[in-house]
Amino acid sequence: MKSGSKDALRARKMRESLGLSLNEIVERLQRPKTTVYSWIKDCKLTKQQQAGLDLRKKNALKNGTHVMVRKRAKERKASYDAALLEAASMLSNQSFRDFIVLYMAEGSRTHKNLVGFTNTDSELILLAYRWIRKLSTNKVRVWIHCREYEDRKSLTRFWTKHLGVGKDVLGFVTKQGPVNAKRSPYGVAKVGVSDTHLKSRLDAYMDYVRRQWAASSIG
Repeated sequence: MKSGSKDALRARKMRESLGLSLNEIVERLQRPKTTVYSWIKDCKLTKQQQAGLDLRKKNALKNGTHVMVRKRAKERKASYDAALLEAASMLSNQSFRDFIVLYMAEGSRTHKNLVGFTNTDSELILLAYRWIRKLSTNKVRVWIHCREYEDRKSLTRFWTKHLGVGKDVLGFVTKQGPVNAKRSPYGVAKVGVSDTHLKSRLDAYMDYVRRQWAASSIG
């Protein structure tokens, strides 16, 4: 009997007698998935076998999730520790230090994967955009929160010129509301990027500044 025929019989036995999944059989036989599937596609499982298979899949998914969570936490800690070591050098740049202090006051802090800075002051948004773009390899976006009566074309012209970016960087969040002469003429802007490692690095820089403040004395 050819090895393929033997493996086909073994695959069907694993399916029908042991109730193994396609992936489990592939792993044991070390044969192509499509080949194994062609051998067992008409095999039926008992209710007990299906229940056992579903439980194994659930546990595998749960274990895989736990492994991934631990891996991500380890990566975030590595980013934090590396940033803490370079904090003194980085913060010697006054512009960067200004950005970090501003982020401590106005930056997004709750989500471990998102970096965001919101303000009505266009110069502060420019500072934040430049540093976030410099520090992250992911795409940085700028969201303009405006009222429905405000002119998007004018806002687009201002922000693309002010930040030196293309229109694709901008997004708009429009809200209803009465005309308010006291509102910023350029809307409320938020610079944002999804970057777990940058968020961890910013946490380290902010902690370093806090420690400096705690260790300093006022005349």
